[in-house]
Amino acid sequence: IDMEWKEVETTGLKPTPRAAHTAFISNSKGIGCDDMREKMFVFGGRDHVGRTNDLYTLDIKSLEWKKEISKAPAARSFHAMVALPGSQIGVCYGGMGVDGEMFSGLEVINLQTLEWASPKSSNGFWPPLRGATSMVTTLSQEMPKLIIFGGSQSIEDKETIYYNDAYVIDVAQLTAFSS
Repeated sequence: IDMEWKEVETTGLKPTPRAAHTAFISNSKGIGCDDMREKMFVFGGRDHVGRTNDLYTLDIKSLEWKKEISKAPAARSFHAMVALPGSQIGVCYGGMGVDGEMFSGLEVINLQTLEWASPKSSNGFWPPLRGATSMVTTLSQEMPKLIIFGGSQSIEDKETIYYNDAYVIDVAQLTAFSS
């Protein structure tokens, strides 16, 4: 197998240099646009100033960055985020806030309108607060599920609690948010 990384030139308003952010790919039409464009979404993370809740997109075809305007949830880093298959929905879980607080629960974004929502848990249960977790989505468009694994209860403490647990949540009802 012969592969080669190449740095590419991008245009537009680039994100600040950062770490502990999330990035994912989705097809998105956007407001006032008729064609589907494959975009990379970058949300949150930590830059030289601190934790952030800004949202950027990189158009994969034109390699142009854009800073998106949205009423995003609290600034965070060490969170997890994925796009639901076959939808215009991005889902964010967990992370660490500006004052070191850990988040639980989901934050959901409609990738066309850039509108955010905070869905409730039907049984009132969320996994323990955590950051630095992994999250994936099943490939089923009809019955999508999110699965989180591991993470830690704190990131910057010497007495960090690490998890090796897994949680699953059915997110099929979230697809109505993209309508």
